Amino acid sequence: MKQERRSFERFDLELPVDIKWKDHSGKMRENSSISENISGGGIYIILNNLIEKDAEIELCFDLPIISEEAKKTRVVAKGKVVRRVENRPGFGHGIKFISYKFVRIEN
Repeated sequence: MKQERRSFERFDLELPVDIKWKDHSGKMRENSSISENISGGGIYIILNNLIEKDAEIELCFDLPIISEEAKKTRVVAKGKVVRRVENRPGFGHGIKFISYKFVRIEN
């Protein structure tokens, strides 16, 4: 039996995610996706484009509001592609967070 090596609990959350990265030629690319799951250490997303392994990316997504008193919070992060999986349709990307910050969104 394979043992889980995760340091963070993973949550199945489908959230819209905006992504920016440089392709192999150095051209800046942008795309939007939906997350499949997220943890304190990273996020798993499906894209139509295949991003190179070890590529550094920028991403942002809004956390779900859990109460009416809570303010909307956006996560702005830098990450690294550590895993790629060919799905049908699209390509799965496991992204490890390098850094992230929480930004409060005023309504």
